[in-house]
Amino acid sequence: MLSQVVMSRTLPALIGLALLVACGGASPGVRDALAQGRIDLALAAFEEDGKDGGLQEIAREVLVREARADDLASRGRALGALRGAGTHARAALERLAQDSDAGLQARARSMLAALGDEPAREALRAGLEADNAVVLAAAVSVLNAGDPEQWAALQRALRSGFVEVRLAALARLRVGAERGALRAEVMRMARADPVAAVRAAAVGALPALGEPSVDAIEAALTDAERPVRMAAYAALIRADRARAEAIFLRVHSGAPSDDGIESARLLLSTASPPVAALAMLERALAASDGKLRSRAATALAATPHARLQAAARARLADEPARSVRLALALALPARDPLRREQLVALAAERDLVGTQAVAELARGGDAPAVESLISRLEVEQAAVRRVAVRTLARDLGQPRAVRKALLDDDASVRVAAAAAILARSS
Repeated sequence: MLSQVVMSRTLPALIGLALLVACGGASPGVRDALAQGRIDLALAAFEEDGKDGGLQEIAREVLVREARADDLASRGRALGALRGAGTHARAALERLAQDSDAGLQARARSMLAALGDEPAREALRAGLEADNAVVLAAAVSVLNAGDPEQWAALQRALRSGFVEVRLAALARLRVGAERGALRAEVMRMARADPVAAVRAAAVGALPALGEPSVDAIEAALTDAERPVRMAAYAALIRADRARAEAIFLRVHSGAPSDDGIESARLLLSTASPPVAALAMLERALAASDGKLRSRAATALAATPHARLQAAARARLADEPARSVRLALALALPARDPLRREQLVALAAERDLVGTQAVAELARGGDAPAVESLISRLEVEQAAVRRVAVRTLARDLGQPRAVRKALLDDDASVRVAAAAAILARSS
């Protein structure tokens, strides 16, 4: 699965080489190879010196390259990995903050600002007049609602023609806006914004803006887009739990549905979930529609409950879908013999479901499962390799076991490996 073609370095990638060298941890051999743009040679040098800091440097370099990729999906994955790495990504972010791509530069600066970098925060605010959506959204993300001038900029951003900017403004409201000052505007966005993601974000912001917003939250439960409806129900639970439960009883007391299952899951994640929510998931576990059973099993695995665990145990005897069986098994208590029995049976297949089962066994201390995970680093399906690298490096603390995945042919696997290596160093 190793790439036979060495990824090229662009000129911006060489900017900040001094930062890489100054970080320490990596041997001169690793640094020299990275300076040449040779990830393969850097890994070979790491094999010789064995310093963990060298592997982390190589992982950072992989993420910097993928953040600069032409493919937007690769960029997004890499930036997400850098955000998750926290302070361990600082040197990489400082390099990207000097990139010639204004949007990439802004994203890197916004992550630096989140790490407490005041110069990055000030540099972002200088982009409030930009006509680049990404740059402007990044500038909005660091606005201080307590500053009158910046408060005015936040108000303008809520009506921006750029989706990214409106989303950034709503997110900023959720972390500190004057209570109720923009309630009418946010309610308008929840009702009438043409983009579903913005309507969902607006609904999610309403609970923090005071009691008069509850009617607007309930109105969003009839939105044409399911993500908006679910955002509205989650918001209603926060704003008025009794009202949310009453609506659930009125709307979802019958046959299971996608909305009913998700609403039940949201209630199940709270203290003392209502009996009606438990009953909805029980009915869904027995539904003839495999998709509904899958949704219910996934909801149960995320928020286990004793009554529903009994339903999961009963369902396992007749469940034909392997993905549903996996979710049902994961919903059982860790020491339940049936859980292990099901995971072992599922692990026999080297597909995604089987690998997820192996990963769970490995996290539970099963040594053969760890060896099986290592062998799956060579499986053709990229999704399988991603599960293997994340589990081995991040969960089991074996970053060296996944080092060759930093040269994987699939960009998503390279990013997963690099992210897992850095996550383990956190």
